[in-house]
Amino acid sequence: MDKCKSCGSQAINPGKHGRDLTSDLDLCDVCAWRKRAEDFSNQTVEMGKLLDGYSSENEKLLKIVDGYAIQNAKLSKLVEEATEKIKSWTK
Repeated sequence: MDKCKSCGSQAINPGKHGRDLTSDLDLCDVCAWRKRAEDFSNQTVEMGKLLDGYSSENEKLLKIVDGYAIQNAKLSKLVEEATEKIKSWTK
């Protein structure tokens, strides 16, 4: 019987206890689940780093959009003032 490469246990039961038949066949049930948990944890950390990066980029984009909104408001006010002046000239 095969032994777990990590701990030496012979409790290798692919297809049982939620294990699939194709991965970590050299690990016992406990070590296989531990490895899956560690892999998931590492993926979660990496996803968190990616999301932090996207959040930072999103904040930069929001500042740019806010800047354009402020400029647009200023231009709208200038157009409104110019329109009022032109109207006053024609009276």
